[in-house]
Amino acid sequence: MKYAAIVLSSIILLWISLSSCTVNQQVYLNPDGSGKADVEIKLDSMLVNYMESLSEISGERSGKAIFDLSRIKLFFDQNPGLALLYAISPQPSVLRLGFTFKNIQEVFESELEGSSGSSNLPITYDGSGRDKKFLFHLDRDNYNAVVDRVIEISSFGAYEEYFRALLEPGPEEFIVDMYTYAFEEFTKDKSVVEVLKSSTISTYLEIKGKLLSYKGGKPEQGGIKYVIPLLRLLTLETPLEYEVIFR
Repeated sequence: MKYAAIVLSSIILLWISLSSCTVNQQVYLNPDGSGKADVEIKLDSMLVNYMESLSEISGERSGKAIFDLSRIKLFFDQNPGLALLYAISPQPSVLRLGFTFKNIQEVFESELEGSSGSSNLPITYDGSGRDKKFLFHLDRDNYNAVVDRVIEISSFGAYEEYFRALLEPGPEEFIVDMYTYAFEEFTKDKSVVEVLKSSTISTYLEIKGKLLSYKGGKPEQGGIKYVIPLLRLLTLETPLEYEVIFR
């Protein structure tokens, strides 16, 4: 799966939407738009149990790896603007990867070509002037464009439309009811509601330069830290927007 593009803008939230898991990522951004990302994904047992059940229903081998490292490596090999540093899965439910990128915006320009206009990319970056501007904007329009791409490159098979429904933003009450119905038999120590409400994306954006201004997040050790609740992403009643200007 093309996790790289998802990771770059925290669109890895799409996996979180599907899994209710923990994602920690660090993105290092240079003035020219290049940089590096380190990501760790830990899937909740709820999703692991769910996928095991799907494997049994479809007749696939139980215990099959969730993260296909060979496909991840192939994706990086085929994209000259990206370079994979490492990709490991010490457990079926854990993925750790690191990679560099030449331009953070160009990754999404290529990934969403034909499905979303450049004016509505999840990430835009302007490094032309003295002051550099990084903008992350997620709304229901570009969210759905990314979902379509994730579905396209994923091997959900007969379950494609079911997963697409799970990834569709909606009112919080509807989201909670839908996820409870889908996952309640696969939870053990906590309810689906507890998993949803405790799941977040934690992203640390470190910039090479002097921070001039920011919108959203909190300054931390030379960068900005963002903690986004899962339910906020699944509802998207208002767009998520974060801006960083540095020199």
